[in-house]
Amino acid sequence: MRIKLIFFTLLIYMHFIPSYAYFDPGTGMFILQALIALISGFFFYLMNPKLLLKKIKEKIHSLFSKKETKEEEITPEKNEKNKD
Repeated sequence: MRIKLIFFTLLIYMHFIPSYAYFDPGTGMFILQALIALISGFFFYLMNPKLLLKKIKEKIHSLFSKKETKEEEITPEKNEKNKD
């Protein structure tokens, strides 16, 4: 009998009624900000913050820095012509 009562109560509360509501952009950004804060707090709690910031800085630096390549590796034929 108790299981039937619990099931019936849950069934009543699970009935959805249209609420005619919406999420405005401020609410969406608040939810996004809370998720970012939760994830970053989790990483700072588990890892050494200085090491994490150093890794992030190196990653960003590697993305925006120009990769230096040797001219000899790119065009060995030009180097042979210059020797003549």
